[in-house]
Amino acid sequence: MRVRRFPRCDFPCNPDDLIRVVCFGDAEKLAASLYVAVDQIERWRTGQEAVPYAVYATLKAQDKPQLGETWGEWQGFYLDRGRLVSDEYRAAVSLDDVLKLREYRRLDKLVIEQADSIERLIVERDFYKTQCHREAKFGLMINRIFK
Repeated sequence: MRVRRFPRCDFPCNPDDLIRVVCFGDAEKLAASLYVAVDQIERWRTGQEAVPYAVYATLKAQDKPQLGETWGEWQGFYLDRGRLVSDEYRAAVSLDDVLKLREYRRLDKLVIEQADSIERLIVERDFYKTQCHREAKFGLMINRIFK
């Protein structure tokens, strides 16, 4: 008989997540939180028995501490591999992007100001272009009159 070293399950899941939630942490604390014997935890960890989905889902929910009410709009997000993730919105935001939010807001304002400047320059260019044509036409007329 082959001895397994890793947990297994009968439902589709990420093996890294399964290993992380089942194998890490103190077996006694894990057993107490799940109301099972320590031997059962060891059987799941070694793959002798498949991990039930309810156990996996419970451990996965406990594994990702979520941001509380004080975080406002970020409430319910949790940290996973350098990203803030929300299962509710099915969205993830890189921590680098979160740290750059102030700069993104400033850049948005700069883009609007730049667009306004470009529009103003186009209007001025068109004005001076027509003005130069007008002055050139009058200059030719004056040159013809006063040779």
